[in-house]
Amino acid sequence: MRRKRDIIFSIGFLSPTLILYCTFVIYAIILAFYYTLTDWSGIGDKSFIWFANYKQLILDPEYWKVTKNSFTLVVLAILIQNPVGLLLAFFISRISKGYRFFRSAIFLPVVIPAATTGLMFSLLLNNDLGIMNGFLKAIGLGFLQQNWLTDPKIVIYSVALPQVWQYLGIHFVIYLAAIQSIPKEIIESAFIDGANSFQTFRKVVIPLVWDVIQIGIILNVTGALKAFDIAWIMTWGGPGISSSYISVLMFRYAVKSFNFSYGITIAMTILIYSVTFTVVFKKIFGKSPID
Repeated sequence: MRRKRDIIFSIGFLSPTLILYCTFVIYAIILAFYYTLTDWSGIGDKSFIWFANYKQLILDPEYWKVTKNSFTLVVLAILIQNPVGLLLAFFISRISKGYRFFRSAIFLPVVIPAATTGLMFSLLLNNDLGIMNGFLKAIGLGFLQQNWLTDPKIVIYSVALPQVWQYLGIHFVIYLAAIQSIPKEIIESAFIDGANSFQTFRKVVIPLVWDVIQIGIILNVTGALKAFDIAWIMTWGGPGISSSYISVLMFRYAVKSFNFSYGITIAMTILIYSVTFTVVFKKIFGKSPID
């Protein structure tokens, strides 16, 4: 009788969340997939065209260009945010004086609106009036001056690095919490046994926070694949589509060109990439190095 009451009690607490999840996630995904099988401008009648949108997507060179841009951001995020965030978290967890200041300072960019960050860096990297080119010229490195926001070869990095910088703080605080959850006795015993900071970090800290590192990498991928705001604020995805991500191309088709069904088809690939990466990554790297 008590077990039955506990089950009913649990269902009562879980049902609101389950209903919201099914409505705004599961149903939304199913509805989005249905829209990809139609020709629809967002208003008026829909005509059923089966997989014509997916065929168009596969043959669309613009889509593959922005996909390459999105994965460029993914790689930059993984290679910068995780190691830098983890190292900062390790060193700051070892200090007592100034701990709160450094923790707040590193996390501060996260709370700045993305539109503000994009506008700030667009002014910083402006070809004519930007501080970056002026600074390089002032210190005698004028040969390094670039058209940061108009050169198709480098503009993707000009819009990607501000996003990597802004969200570095999220990974920092996640790793800081993980490191602080490690019993102090384990870290202290490593130093007593003669390990230096680098050895302790590599042999003790990384294996113990490996599960958290996996979460950080998954957040890198899913966050980068849906990136939109900073690239749109800084360059509108230009010149051409040189700094466009998948979500920027989706916005152009769905909102600006009123090709809603094709825009949803582009957005569905973000879901496919994210789910595929998460499943494969957990399958390959899910086991902790200490197991």
